Amino acid sequence: MPIYRGLAFPDRLNIADYTVDCHVREGRGDLVAIYFEDTTITFRELQASANRCGNGLLRLGAGAGDHILTLLPNRPETLIVILGAMKIGAIPVPVSTLYRARDLEAVILNSDATLLVTDAAGLKTYDEIRARAPLKHVLLVDDAPGGHGDLHRLLQAEAPELRTRDTAWDDAAFMFYTSGTTGRPKGVEHTHIWGLWWGLPMNTQLMQTDPGDIIYMAQELSFSFPFGSLFVFPFMTATSVVLAPGRFDAERNFQILSRYRVTHFCTVPTQLRMMLAVGDTERRYDLSSLRY
Repeated sequence: MPIYRGLAFPDRLNIADYTVDCHVREGRGDLVAIYFEDTTITFRELQASANRCGNGLLRLGAGAGDHILTLLPNRPETLIVILGAMKIGAIPVPVSTLYRARDLEAVILNSDATLLVTDAAGLKTYDEIRARAPLKHVLLVDDAPGGHGDLHRLLQAEAPELRTRDTAWDDAAFMFYTSGTTGRPKGVEHTHIWGLWWGLPMNTQLMQTDPGDIIYMAQELSFSFPFGSLFVFPFMTATSVVLAPGRFDAERNFQILSRYRVTHFCTVPTQLRMMLAVGDTERRYDLSSLRY
């Protein structure tokens, strides 16, 4: 049993169970997990979609220890694939949409990934290096031409029931690649205990989130800060998150904070400086919901 600062953690742990399955099992399944544009997705609905995804990945030949790339902006499908992969013991690898073709090629070859989930923009990037970095499957979140599959059709064809794999606390859960600013991107695997070791102090000491709270962050889930603050940590306490695709825009950020009545806003100094430069925000936007 791992011990961290006097706290004992379970030997068997899977992030997908600790962030989604447990809420359905314990009667919190109807709480909103994701706000996306005009859509809300409950924890129960998210679990069913992740189960369908896990079943589909198994049918395509993916399994425990396999690396599965997601090249997507912040949208529900990103989390569905990440959770679906974790549920079967596979290792999701979220990749930044800012990657150039050569960076994507380096990640595919280094990770030995066999499957990529992306959209039309990501497919265009992959097509540049497809011959040098072939994959067994490319699943699209839309019907862009040239893909080998369609994620939505895969989800519709699979059962919504799936037993989450019994993983150990130190099994690999997900993998990030560095930005590549000092050479080729380098892969860093994280274990399932990462969510608790980072999430417990974040939730209890810093953000202090509860069911009914709403978190928003304008960075992609392909970076560790938003992966924790916009997914793992809030989901541990059945807190809702707002997903918004696209690059950062200061005015749009104010619109999102006001529209969804966000209670916790996670950001970085550069974004704050850009937001402070927007004029007359106190009159135009109601930010009274913000606590953190």
